[in-house]
Amino acid sequence: MIEKPIIHIRRSCVAFLVMSTILNTLCGQSHDYLFHPSFFDDYLAMQILPDNKVRVFALADQNNAWVLPRIVFSDFSLDSLDQDQVPRTISVDDDYINYFVQNPLMLRCADGSTIIASNFFDCDYGGADAIYKLNPAGIVDWHLSFWNEGLVRNVNQLAFVDSNTIFVGDFNAFMHFDLQGNELQLSPPEIVFEHSLQTSYGYVGSIGDSLVIVDQHFQFLQLYLLEGKIEAIEDVQFNEFRIATSAGYYVLKPDLQVYSLPISKLAYFPIWSSPSAYWGYAASEHVVIRWDTFFNPVDTLELGTGVAPTAGISISDQVLMVGTYQNEISRGVIVFQDDDEHVDFSLDQDIGITEISISDSVLVEYFNSNVPFGGWSYHVPALTVEVQNFGPDTVRQFYMQGHDLLDCFWWCLYPHPFWPIDTLVLPPGAKGEVQLREFVTRCGNTLNAEICISTMAPEGRADGNYLNDKYCQSFDFVLETEVPLNASPIVAYPSPATEKIYFNADQANLENLTCTIVDATGHIVDKLTDIDQEHAISDYAPGIYLLMFTNPEGIVGYQRIVKVNQ
Repeated sequence: MIEKPIIHIRRSCVAFLVMSTILNTLCGQSHDYLFHPSFFDDYLAMQILPDNKVRVFALADQNNAWVLPRIVFSDFSLDSLDQDQVPRTISVDDDYINYFVQNPLMLRCADGSTIIASNFFDCDYGGADAIYKLNPAGIVDWHLSFWNEGLVRNVNQLAFVDSNTIFVGDFNAFMHFDLQGNELQLSPPEIVFEHSLQTSYGYVGSIGDSLVIVDQHFQFLQLYLLEGKIEAIEDVQFNEFRIATSAGYYVLKPDLQVYSLPISKLAYFPIWSSPSAYWGYAASEHVVIRWDTFFNPVDTLELGTGVAPTAGISISDQVLMVGTYQNEISRGVIVFQDDDEHVDFSLDQDIGITEISISDSVLVEYFNSNVPFGGWSYHVPALTVEVQNFGPDTVRQFYMQGHDLLDCFWWCLYPHPFWPIDTLVLPPGAKGEVQLREFVTRCGNTLNAEICISTMAPEGRADGNYLNDKYCQSFDFVLETEVPLNASPIVAYPSPATEKIYFNADQANLENLTCTIVDATGHIVDKLTDIDQEHAISDYAPGIYLLMFTNPEGIVGYQRIVKVNQ
C-alpha cells in the first residue's frame, strides 16, 4: 500500500504563448479507416504496444439488429496505410463475457496488456459483467464473469491499489486480483486512484488534482499538485504520458518530471503529439491546429463534415488520429494515419442516393404493444434505389440503412432496416440500381408518409458525402388497423358517416381524453382536446380516417371511420 509521504509537492512550471493559426493547403490523402459500418460505435481508449504498434479500443454494435455493444480493438503500425483494418471482438470460448457492454473501465499494463472490467445493460436490467486481461497478442489470458459469480454488483472503480494488485467494484462489493488473475482476499484499501496505470518503473495514479508516482513496490516516489481535477492519463510514447485536467494539459516525462503545456484547454480539446509536432482540435472552427515543438503554429487542417477528433498518438514518424464520425443515423470510429507533413483529415465525396421508386402502395397499420407506447407499422413493398458515385474511387461494396422513428420503442428492442450491397460496380460518376425486397418498419407516434434511406461505409471507409447521405421519398399508402391488444373504451359511430359522429360514452368518461383524427395521407385534420358527445365532420373530404384516443398516460384506443358525401 502507499505509505503516507512527507509532503513533497512540485508545481510544474507554466509557460504561456500567444497562438495564431495559419491556413495551409495540404496535398495527399491519408487513409481513413472506419471501424465498422454500424450506427453505434464509440471510441474507448488507445494504448501503446510493443514493436511500435498502437491498439485502439472501441465499443461497437457489430450486428446492427438487437443492440449489442461489445468491445472491439484494432492494432495499427507503420504499414497500416497499406492494410485494411478489421476490428477484433474480445471473446472467450467457454464463457459469456463482453456482451451488452456499458461503462467499461481499462487499466494499462507495462507489457502492453490491458485489464478490462465492464458492466452490462440488457434493456431493463444490468450490473457487473466481467473482468479480464487482454494480452498484447489480443488474446484473453484470464477472465472472471460476474454473471456467474455474483461477487461484484457494479463496476464503478478499477485501479491498481498495490504492487501487482487490482481493485474492482466499489466499496460496497469489491474484489482484488493479481495480474495473473488470482483472487486476493484483502480488506478495502484506504485510497483508490481515480485514474491509474502501470509503467516499467512502477505505477502512476491520480486523486483529484494530485498526480502520484510510486515504484514497483508501491512506495512513494513523487507527488505533483496540478491545476484542476485530473480527467485522463494517456500514452504519448513508452513511459511518457499526457495528463489532461479540467484546467489544462501536462506531460509526464520518463525522468518523472512534469511539465505544463501552453495550450488552452478551453480552446483546444483534445490535443495529441508526434515527435516533431503538437496537435489540437479547435471545435469552434472545426479545424486541427499543428504546432512545432516550440508551440509555434505551422498548419491549420480542415476536417470533413461530421468528423471530430477524440485522441491522437505517434507511430515512429507518423501521426495517427482517432475521431468520431457521426451523421443523422450512424456514428463510427474513424482513423487517419500519415506523416506529419502529409496527414489529411478531409473526406472525399462518395456514394449517394438520387432516386427511390416504390412498386406499390404502402400498407400502414396502427398497433398497440407491450412496450411503452404503440405506433405505426409500415409494410413497404419492393423498392428500386438509384445510387450514384460522387467520389474519385470505384465502389464495389457499401451498406444502406433506413431511417426509423424510434420514439415509441425502447432503444434496444428494434433495429433500423439494414442492407449490405455488393451487386454493383460504380466507377467515379456512374449510377446503378439496387433492388430491395419488401420489408416492415416501425414506429413513431406520428404517421409519416415517406421512406428515408442512407448509404454508408463504401469500401469499408468513412462516409464523405455527409450532407447528401439521407434521401427521402414520399409514398401513397393504404390505412389499415390491427386487432387492438387493448380494447378501446370509446366507440365512434356511425361509419360511414356524412355530417356528424357520436361517441358512446357519457361526458364524465370523455373528460381528460384527447381525440386525434388522421386522414389517409397521414395528416392530422383535427385534434379534440375537449371532446363532446358529438363532432361535426361535414367539412371533411370523403375517405378513411383514424381516430386515436389518448389520456395523460398514453394511448387508450383507436378506431377507423369512413366519411362519405350525402
